[in-house]
Amino acid sequence: MSCRWLCACDGARSTVRKKLNLSFDGSAYDSYFMLADADIEWDQRRDEGAFFLGAAEGYVAIAPIDGKGRYRLFFEMPHALPPEGERPQLDLATFQSLCDGRGQQMTLSNLSSTTLAAFQHRQVTQLRHGAIFLLGDAAHIGSPIGGQWMNLGLSEAYNLGWKLAWVARGYAGPQLLDSYHEERYPVAQEAEKTAHRLTKLITTRKRPLVWLRNNLLPLISGRSKVQRKLPSLISGHHYHYCGSRWVLNELKKGERNSWRKKAAQRALPVAAPRAGQLAPDVMLWAAPGTQAQPLSELFRQRYLLLIFTAAEGDSALVAGWQAMAQALVAGYQGIAARCVSDALSADEHDGEPRLIADPDWRLHRRYHADAGCLVLIRPDGYIAFLGKDADALSDFLQTTAALRQQHDAAVTDLLDDVAA
Repeated sequence: MSCRWLCACDGARSTVRKKLNLSFDGSAYDSYFMLADADIEWDQRRDEGAFFLGAAEGYVAIAPIDGKGRYRLFFEMPHALPPEGERPQLDLATFQSLCDGRGQQMTLSNLSSTTLAAFQHRQVTQLRHGAIFLLGDAAHIGSPIGGQWMNLGLSEAYNLGWKLAWVARGYAGPQLLDSYHEERYPVAQEAEKTAHRLTKLITTRKRPLVWLRNNLLPLISGRSKVQRKLPSLISGHHYHYCGSRWVLNELKKGERNSWRKKAAQRALPVAAPRAGQLAPDVMLWAAPGTQAQPLSELFRQRYLLLIFTAAEGDSALVAGWQAMAQALVAGYQGIAARCVSDALSADEHDGEPRLIADPDWRLHRRYHADAGCLVLIRPDGYIAFLGKDADALSDFLQTTAALRQQHDAAVTDLLDDVAA
Protein backbone atom coordinates (compact mmCIF):
# COMPACT_ATOMS: atom_id res chain seq x y z
CA MET A 1 0.00 0.00 0.00
CA SER A 2 1.21 3.50 -0.78
CA CYS A 3 -0.31 6.77 0.39
CA ARG A 4 0.50 10.45 0.55
CA TRP A 5 -0.08 10.70 4.31
CA LEU A 6 -0.67 8.26 7.16
CA CYS A 7 -2.77 9.12 10.22
CA ALA A 8 -2.00 6.81 13.15
CA CYS A 9 -5.24 6.38 15.11
CA ASP A 10 -4.42 2.84 16.24
CA GLY A 11 -4.67 3.28 19.99
CA ALA A 12 -2.44 3.07 23.04
CA ARG A 13 -0.52 0.07 21.66
CA SER A 14 -0.03 1.84 18.32
CA THR A 15 1.83 -0.29 15.79
CA VAL A 16 2.73 2.82 13.80
CA ARG A 17 4.28 4.48 16.84
CA LYS A 18 6.31 1.36 17.62
CA LYS A 19 7.50 1.01 14.01
CA LEU A 20 8.75 4.60 14.20
CA ASN A 21 10.60 3.75 17.46
CA LEU A 22 9.03 6.74 19.18
CA SER A 23 9.37 7.15 22.93
CA PHE A 24 6.12 7.08 24.92
CA ASP A 25 7.27 8.70 28.12
CA GLY A 26 5.29 8.58 31.35
CA SER A 27 4.36 6.10 34.07
CA ALA A 28 1.57 3.95 35.50
CA TYR A 29 -0.61 4.87 38.48
CA ASP A 30 -0.40 2.90 41.71
CA SER A 31 -4.15 2.22 41.64
CA TYR A 32 -6.25 0.19 39.26
CA PHE A 33 -9.82 0.83 38.19
CA MET A 34 -13.02 -1.15 37.71
CA LEU A 35 -15.64 0.14 35.29
CA ALA A 36 -19.20 -0.90 34.46
CA ASP A 37 -22.54 0.29 33.10
CA ALA A 38 -25.62 -0.33 35.25
CA ASP A 39 -29.14 0.80 36.07
CA ILE A 40 -29.26 2.49 39.50
CA GLU A 41 -32.20 3.12 41.79
CA TRP A 42 -31.33 6.00 44.16
CA ASP A 43 -32.40 9.47 45.26
CA GLN A 44 -30.38 11.38 42.66
CA ARG A 45 -31.95 12.97 39.60
CA ARG A 46 -31.52 10.73 36.58
CA ASP A 47 -29.63 13.37 34.60
CA GLU A 48 -27.09 13.98 37.38
CA GLY A 49 -24.03 12.06 38.48
CA ALA A 50 -22.15 11.86 41.76
CA PHE A 51 -18.62 11.57 43.09
CA PHE A 52 -17.89 9.71 46.35
CA LEU A 53 -14.49 10.21 47.96
CA GLY A 54 -12.84 7.97 50.54
CA ALA A 55 -9.35 7.68 51.99
CA ALA A 56 -9.32 3.90 52.42
CA GLU A 57 -11.79 2.40 49.94
CA GLY A 58 -11.03 4.65 46.95
CA TYR A 59 -13.38 6.90 45.05
CA VAL A 60 -16.51 6.14 43.05
CA ALA A 61 -17.60 8.30 40.11
CA ILE A 62 -21.06 7.84 38.62
CA ALA A 63 -22.05 9.55 35.36
CA PRO A 64 -25.47 9.42 33.64
CA ILE A 65 -25.58 7.79 30.21
CA ASP A 66 -29.10 8.40 28.94
CA GLY A 67 -30.91 10.43 31.62
CA LYS A 68 -33.25 7.46 32.15
CA GLY A 69 -31.52 5.71 35.02
CA ARG A 70 -28.53 4.12 33.30
CA TYR A 71 -25.05 5.12 34.45
CA ARG A 72 -21.36 4.62 33.86
CA LEU A 73 -19.50 3.70 37.08
CA PHE A 74 -15.79 4.19 37.83
CA PHE A 75 -14.30 2.56 40.93
CA GLU A 76 -10.76 3.25 42.06
CA MET A 77 -9.11 0.33 43.82
CA PRO A 78 -6.39 1.87 46.04
CA HIS A 79 -3.66 -0.69 45.43
CA ALA A 80 -1.72 -2.23 42.56
CA LEU A 81 -3.41 -4.50 40.05
CA PRO A 82 -3.45 -8.07 41.48
CA PRO A 83 -2.04 -10.94 39.42
CA GLU A 84 -4.31 -13.19 37.38
CA GLY A 85 -6.36 -15.49 39.61
CA GLU A 86 -6.49 -12.99 42.48
CA ARG A 87 -8.52 -10.30 40.79
CA PRO A 88 -12.09 -9.51 41.91
CA GLN A 89 -15.05 -10.95 40.03
CA LEU A 90 -16.65 -8.45 37.66
CA ASP A 91 -20.20 -9.35 38.65
CA LEU A 92 -23.22 -7.55 40.10
CA ALA A 93 -22.45 -8.59 43.69
CA THR A 94 -18.93 -7.11 43.52
CA PHE A 95 -20.06 -3.78 42.11
CA GLN A 96 -23.00 -3.57 44.53
CA SER A 97 -20.64 -4.10 47.48
CA LEU A 98 -18.41 -1.28 46.21
CA CYS A 99 -21.42 1.08 46.20
CA ASP A 100 -22.63 0.13 49.68
CA GLY A 101 -21.60 2.32 52.59
CA ARG A 102 -21.11 5.44 50.47
CA GLY A 103 -23.64 7.51 52.38
CA GLN A 104 -26.45 6.97 49.88
CA GLN A 105 -28.59 3.92 49.20
CA MET A 106 -27.95 2.59 45.69
CA THR A 107 -29.42 -0.52 44.09
CA LEU A 108 -27.68 -1.74 40.93
CA SER A 109 -29.14 -3.94 38.19
CA ASN A 110 -28.63 -4.86 34.52
CA LEU A 111 -24.83 -4.78 34.74
CA SER A 112 -22.87 -4.65 31.46
CA SER A 113 -19.61 -3.44 29.85
CA THR A 114 -17.52 -4.43 32.86
CA THR A 115 -13.77 -4.05 32.70
CA LEU A 116 -10.72 -3.85 34.92
CA ALA A 117 -7.74 -1.70 33.96
CA ALA A 118 -4.56 -0.09 35.21
CA PHE A 119 -4.27 3.46 33.87
CA GLN A 120 -1.14 5.26 32.78
CA HIS A 121 -0.17 8.73 31.65
CA ARG A 122 2.15 8.79 28.64
CA GLN A 123 2.80 11.06 25.67
CA VAL A 124 4.93 11.28 22.53
CA THR A 125 7.06 14.37 21.98
CA GLN A 126 6.03 14.99 18.36
CA LEU A 127 2.61 14.58 16.74
CA ARG A 128 4.04 14.71 13.22
CA HIS A 129 6.88 12.72 11.68
CA GLY A 130 7.16 13.64 8.02
CA ALA A 131 4.04 12.33 6.30
CA ILE A 132 2.87 10.47 9.44
CA PHE A 133 0.57 12.07 12.01
CA LEU A 134 -0.31 10.63 15.43
CA LEU A 135 -3.77 11.18 16.91
CA GLY A 136 -5.70 10.11 20.01
CA ASP A 137 -4.38 7.30 22.20
CA ALA A 138 -1.58 6.62 19.72
CA ALA A 139 -0.16 10.00 20.78
CA HIS A 140 -1.16 10.22 24.46
CA ILE A 141 -2.95 8.30 27.19
CA GLY A 142 -3.98 9.39 30.66
CA SER A 143 -6.28 9.04 33.62
CA PRO A 144 -10.02 9.05 32.83
CA ILE A 145 -10.55 11.63 35.59
CA GLY A 146 -11.61 14.81 33.84
CA GLY A 147 -13.15 13.02 30.87
CA GLN A 148 -10.71 14.52 28.35
CA TRP A 149 -9.35 11.81 26.12
CA MET A 150 -12.07 10.94 23.62
CA ASN A 151 -12.83 14.61 23.00
CA LEU A 152 -9.12 15.33 22.69
CA GLY A 153 -8.68 12.70 19.97
CA LEU A 154 -11.75 13.90 18.08
CA SER A 155 -10.48 17.50 18.25
CA GLU A 156 -7.14 16.41 16.83
CA ALA A 157 -8.86 14.66 13.93
CA TYR A 158 -10.98 17.76 13.31
CA ASN A 159 -7.92 20.02 13.41
CA LEU A 160 -5.93 17.85 11.01
CA GLY A 161 -8.69 16.69 8.67
CA TRP A 162 -9.52 20.01 7.04
CA LYS A 163 -5.83 20.88 6.66
CA LEU A 164 -5.14 17.64 4.80
CA ALA A 165 -8.16 18.34 2.59
CA TRP A 166 -7.01 21.90 1.84
CA VAL A 167 -3.51 20.76 0.84
CA ALA A 168 -4.83 17.77 -1.16
CA ARG A 169 -7.19 20.04 -3.12
CA GLY A 170 -4.49 22.60 -3.76
CA TYR A 171 -6.22 25.28 -1.70
CA ALA A 172 -3.19 25.67 0.60
CA GLY A 173 0.52 24.97 0.60
CA PRO A 174 1.97 21.93 2.41
CA GLN A 175 3.40 24.15 5.17
CA LEU A 176 -0.13 24.38 6.57
CA LEU A 177 0.34 20.83 7.91
CA ASP A 178 3.09 22.08 10.24
CA SER A 179 0.37 23.77 12.27
CA TYR A 180 -1.06 20.42 13.45
CA HIS A 181 1.71 19.71 15.94
CA GLU A 182 2.20 23.38 16.82
CA GLU A 183 -1.47 23.83 17.73
CA ARG A 184 -2.44 20.47 19.17
CA TYR A 185 0.65 19.44 21.15
CA PRO A 186 0.32 22.23 23.76
CA VAL A 187 -3.36 21.30 24.16
CA ALA A 188 -2.46 17.63 24.73
CA GLN A 189 0.17 18.65 27.28
CA GLU A 190 -2.30 20.81 29.19
CA ALA A 191 -4.95 18.07 29.15
CA GLU A 192 -2.47 15.48 30.43
CA LYS A 193 -1.23 17.75 33.22
CA THR A 194 -4.78 18.62 34.29
CA ALA A 195 -5.88 14.97 34.37
CA HIS A 196 -2.71 13.92 36.21
CA ARG A 197 -3.08 16.61 38.89
CA LEU A 198 -6.75 15.77 39.41
CA THR A 199 -5.90 12.08 39.69
CA LYS A 200 -3.18 12.70 42.28
CA LEU A 201 -5.57 14.89 44.27
CA ILE A 202 -8.47 12.44 44.12
CA THR A 203 -6.39 9.34 44.90
CA THR A 204 -4.11 10.80 47.60
CA ARG A 205 -3.71 8.79 50.82
CA LYS A 206 -1.95 11.52 52.81
CA ARG A 207 -4.23 12.47 55.69
CA PRO A 208 -3.73 16.27 55.57
CA LEU A 209 -4.40 16.31 51.83
CA VAL A 210 -7.37 13.97 52.26
CA TRP A 211 -8.90 16.38 54.78
CA LEU A 212 -8.34 19.39 52.52
CA ARG A 213 -9.70 17.53 49.51
CA ASN A 214 -12.80 16.24 51.26
CA ASN A 215 -13.64 19.61 52.82
CA LEU A 216 -12.57 22.13 50.19
CA LEU A 217 -13.34 20.32 46.94
CA PRO A 218 -17.13 20.20 47.53
CA LEU A 219 -17.12 23.94 48.34
CA ILE A 220 -15.13 24.84 45.23
CA SER A 221 -16.99 22.53 42.85
CA GLY A 222 -20.33 23.86 44.08
CA ARG A 223 -19.59 27.45 43.04
CA SER A 224 -21.62 28.64 40.06
CA LYS A 225 -18.54 29.97 38.23
CA VAL A 226 -16.83 26.57 38.46
CA GLN A 227 -19.96 24.74 37.32
CA ARG A 228 -20.30 27.07 34.32
CA LYS A 229 -16.73 26.29 33.27
CA LEU A 230 -16.88 22.51 33.74
CA PRO A 231 -18.79 21.69 30.51
CA SER A 232 -16.29 23.73 28.49
CA LEU A 233 -13.39 22.03 30.29
CA ILE A 234 -14.68 18.49 29.73
CA SER A 235 -15.71 19.12 26.12
CA GLY A 236 -12.37 20.74 25.31
CA HIS A 237 -13.98 23.95 24.05
CA HIS A 238 -11.92 26.07 26.44
CA TYR A 239 -8.68 25.09 24.71
CA HIS A 240 -7.44 27.66 22.23
CA TYR A 241 -4.64 28.54 19.81
CA CYS A 242 -4.19 32.17 20.85
CA GLY A 243 -0.43 31.73 21.08
CA SER A 244 -0.19 30.04 17.70
CA ARG A 245 1.71 31.70 14.86
CA TRP A 246 -1.05 30.43 12.57
CA VAL A 247 -3.60 32.98 13.81
CA LEU A 248 -3.44 36.78 13.89
CA ASN A 249 -5.15 39.30 16.16
CA GLU A 250 -4.82 42.76 14.58
CA LEU A 251 -7.60 44.32 16.63
CA LYS A 252 -6.61 46.29 19.71
CA LYS A 253 -8.66 45.99 22.87
CA GLY A 254 -9.78 49.62 22.68
CA GLU A 255 -11.19 48.98 19.22
CA ARG A 256 -13.36 46.14 20.50
CA ASN A 257 -15.19 47.59 23.48
CA SER A 258 -16.18 51.14 22.57
CA TRP A 259 -18.58 50.74 19.65
CA ARG A 260 -22.00 52.35 19.60
CA LYS A 261 -24.99 52.14 17.33
CA LYS A 262 -26.71 55.41 16.56
CA ALA A 263 -25.19 56.95 19.71
CA ALA A 264 -26.85 54.35 21.95
CA GLN A 265 -24.41 52.39 24.11
CA ARG A 266 -25.13 48.67 23.95
CA ALA A 267 -24.31 46.34 26.81
CA LEU A 268 -21.71 43.68 26.00
CA PRO A 269 -22.78 40.61 27.98
CA VAL A 270 -19.74 38.38 27.37
CA ALA A 271 -16.03 38.77 26.74
CA ALA A 272 -14.85 39.62 23.25
CA PRO A 273 -13.56 36.59 21.31
CA ARG A 274 -9.90 36.51 20.29
CA ALA A 275 -8.06 35.08 17.33
CA GLY A 276 -7.27 31.46 18.16
CA GLN A 277 -10.44 30.88 20.18
CA LEU A 278 -13.45 28.86 19.09
CA ALA A 279 -15.79 31.21 17.23
CA PRO A 280 -18.94 31.92 19.26
CA ASP A 281 -21.96 30.34 17.62
CA VAL A 282 -25.02 32.56 17.31
CA MET A 283 -28.53 31.80 16.10
CA LEU A 284 -28.88 34.27 13.25
CA TRP A 285 -31.84 36.60 12.97
CA ALA A 286 -34.68 35.25 10.84
CA ALA A 287 -37.75 37.00 9.47
CA PRO A 288 -41.12 35.92 10.89
CA GLY A 289 -42.24 32.67 9.30
CA THR A 290 -38.70 31.61 8.34
CA GLN A 291 -36.38 29.19 10.10
CA ALA A 292 -33.35 30.56 11.93
CA GLN A 293 -29.97 28.90 11.41
CA PRO A 294 -26.80 28.96 13.49
CA LEU A 295 -23.74 30.84 12.29
CA SER A 296 -21.79 27.56 12.38
CA GLU A 297 -23.77 26.31 9.36
CA LEU A 298 -22.01 28.94 7.23
CA PHE A 299 -18.42 27.84 7.88
CA ARG A 300 -18.78 24.09 7.54
CA GLN A 301 -16.01 22.80 5.25
CA ARG A 302 -14.79 26.29 4.34
CA TYR A 303 -13.39 29.54 5.68
CA LEU A 304 -15.93 32.24 6.44
CA LEU A 305 -15.07 35.94 6.46
CA LEU A 306 -17.51 38.12 8.40
CA ILE A 307 -17.33 41.79 7.41
CA PHE A 308 -19.17 43.79 10.06
CA THR A 309 -20.65 46.95 8.56
CA ALA A 310 -22.53 48.53 11.49
CA ALA A 311 -24.71 50.08 8.78
CA GLU A 312 -27.96 49.49 6.94
CA GLY A 313 -27.79 47.28 3.87
CA ASP A 314 -28.30 50.18 1.44
CA SER A 315 -25.46 52.25 2.92
CA ALA A 316 -22.81 53.38 0.41
CA LEU A 317 -20.15 51.81 2.64
CA VAL A 318 -21.65 48.35 2.28
CA ALA A 319 -21.03 48.34 -1.48
CA GLY A 320 -17.28 48.66 -0.89
CA TRP A 321 -17.27 45.88 1.66
CA GLN A 322 -19.30 43.67 -0.68
CA ALA A 323 -16.69 44.28 -3.38
CA MET A 324 -14.05 43.10 -0.95
CA ALA A 325 -16.07 39.98 -0.20
CA GLN A 326 -16.42 39.22 -3.92
CA ALA A 327 -12.68 39.73 -4.44
CA LEU A 328 -11.77 37.24 -1.73
CA VAL A 329 -14.25 34.63 -2.97
CA ALA A 330 -12.90 35.04 -6.51
CA GLY A 331 -9.29 34.96 -5.34
CA TYR A 332 -9.30 31.95 -3.03
CA GLN A 333 -10.97 28.58 -3.18
CA GLY A 334 -12.69 27.39 -0.03
CA ILE A 335 -13.62 30.85 1.27
CA ALA A 336 -17.06 32.40 1.70
CA ALA A 337 -17.54 36.04 2.70
CA ARG A 338 -20.58 37.80 4.15
CA CYS A 339 -21.29 41.39 5.13
CA VAL A 340 -23.15 41.64 8.44
CA SER A 341 -25.55 44.58 8.33
CA ASP A 342 -28.79 46.05 9.65
CA ALA A 343 -30.59 44.79 6.57
CA LEU A 344 -33.82 42.90 7.17
CA SER A 345 -33.10 40.39 4.40
CA ALA A 346 -30.05 38.77 2.84
CA ASP A 347 -29.12 40.16 -0.58
CA GLU A 348 -28.59 37.37 -3.13
CA HIS A 349 -25.67 37.14 -5.56
CA ASP A 350 -25.50 34.16 -7.93
CA GLY A 351 -27.62 32.12 -5.56
CA GLU A 352 -25.43 32.95 -2.54
CA PRO A 353 -26.49 35.52 0.06
CA ARG A 354 -24.06 38.43 0.24
CA LEU A 355 -25.43 39.82 3.51
CA ILE A 356 -26.18 38.39 6.93
CA ALA A 357 -29.21 40.25 8.22
CA ASP A 358 -28.52 41.48 11.75
CA PRO A 359 -31.23 44.08 12.51
CA ASP A 360 -31.15 43.45 16.26
CA TRP A 361 -27.32 43.49 16.32
CA ARG A 362 -27.04 40.11 18.01
CA LEU A 363 -24.02 39.15 15.88
CA HIS A 364 -22.34 42.56 16.22
CA ARG A 365 -22.83 42.42 19.99
CA ARG A 366 -21.56 38.88 20.45
CA TYR A 367 -18.38 39.62 18.48
CA HIS A 368 -17.95 43.14 19.96
CA ALA A 369 -17.70 44.35 16.36
CA ASP A 370 -18.10 47.81 14.88
CA ALA A 371 -17.81 49.12 11.31
CA GLY A 372 -15.05 47.49 9.28
CA CYS A 373 -14.29 44.69 11.73
CA LEU A 374 -13.07 41.59 9.85
CA VAL A 375 -13.44 38.15 11.43
CA LEU A 376 -12.08 35.14 9.53
CA ILE A 377 -13.30 31.77 10.85
CA ARG A 378 -11.52 28.56 9.88
CA PRO A 379 -13.28 25.38 8.72
CA ASP A 380 -12.74 23.87 12.19
CA GLY A 381 -14.60 26.78 13.80
CA TYR A 382 -11.63 28.66 15.27
CA ILE A 383 -11.03 32.35 14.61
CA ALA A 384 -8.02 32.76 12.32
CA PHE A 385 -7.92 36.55 11.90
CA LEU A 386 -9.34 39.60 13.69
CA GLY A 387 -8.69 43.09 12.39
CA LYS A 388 -9.78 46.04 10.27
CA ASP A 389 -6.98 46.20 7.71
CA ALA A 390 -7.75 44.55 4.35
CA ASP A 391 -4.05 44.52 3.45
CA ALA A 392 -3.20 42.72 6.69
CA LEU A 393 -5.90 40.16 5.93
CA SER A 394 -4.57 39.63 2.40
CA ASP A 395 -1.02 39.13 3.72
CA PHE A 396 -2.31 36.75 6.38
CA LEU A 397 -4.12 34.57 3.84
CA GLN A 398 -1.08 34.26 1.58
CA THR A 399 1.67 33.92 4.17
CA THR A 400 0.43 32.80 7.59
CA ALA A 401 -2.57 30.75 6.44
CA ALA A 402 -0.60 29.46 3.42
CA LEU A 403 -3.64 29.73 1.13
CA ARG A 404 -3.00 29.73 -2.61
CA GLN A 405 -4.34 32.72 -4.49
CA GLN A 406 -6.00 32.71 -7.91
CA HIS A 407 -6.07 35.62 -10.37
CA ASP A 408 -3.34 37.35 -8.36
CA ALA A 409 -3.22 40.73 -10.08
CA ALA A 410 -6.97 41.32 -10.30
CA VAL A 411 -7.63 40.32 -6.71
CA THR A 412 -4.71 42.34 -5.34
CA ASP A 413 -5.83 45.45 -7.24
CA LEU A 414 -9.40 45.10 -5.97
CA LEU A 415 -8.25 44.59 -2.38
CA ASP A 416 -6.02 47.64 -2.70
CA ASP A 417 -9.01 49.68 -3.90
CA VAL A 418 -11.11 48.49 -0.95
CA ALA A 419 -8.31 49.23 1.53
CA ALA A 420 -7.91 52.72 0.07
